Amino acid sequence: MGYGEVTAGGVEMVLRVFRELGSGNRAFFPLWSVKDALKLKSCLLTPSSRFLDIGSGLGKLVLHVALASGCRAAGVEILSSRVRLACAFRDLLLAQRKVPGWIAEATSFIAENAAAQRGPLLVDGAHATHVYMFSAVFSDHDLERLAARLNETRFKVLVCALKPKQERAFSQLDSVFKAAPVEVNMAGSGQRFRMCVFIKTSSL
Repeated sequence: MGYGEVTAGGVEMVLRVFRELGSGNRAFFPLWSVKDALKLKSCLLTPSSRFLDIGSGLGKLVLHVALASGCRAAGVEILSSRVRLACAFRDLLLAQRKVPGWIAEATSFIAENAAAQRGPLLVDGAHATHVYMFSAVFSDHDLERLAARLNETRFKVLVCALKPKQERAFSQLDSVFKAAPVEVNMAGSGQRFRMCVFIKTSSL
């Protein structure tokens, strides 16, 4: 497990957020009406969802999400060496038959600086519906550029670690409500990070 990678417990926490939102759990939005909370059911990860991990590292979360939901999942990572390791690890699991064969087609890893690109964030040519990013490693300038790309993306749920001073960068997101935060552990540093959950209501 690499430095800064989400721990197994952290992976389960992220998946739990998607499940709880998809069940219409009003604990995330206690002031919402029952009618509005029911809209959250479209936040559930399904085989038709498109999951994107920005700063995917060794690809653990990408693989877990694909296996848990059957959706297409992609990782964008600035370090090409980590992308090669993620692909090699997935291929090893496939060779050892520890994961089903469809994972080869359902998952992809791209070596790219997501903050340096323009346009919507896509997974296999379609808008990402569920996005995760460990924002603590991005500069304020990069976060502003990523927020601009997210504005062009018809995502439903965005889960990200944000330092208090970084929240301003995400204030430019259109039609977004902020849900109750969750905490996850990161490997290497052993630190706990506060994960903010954003819902893009115009995509529900």
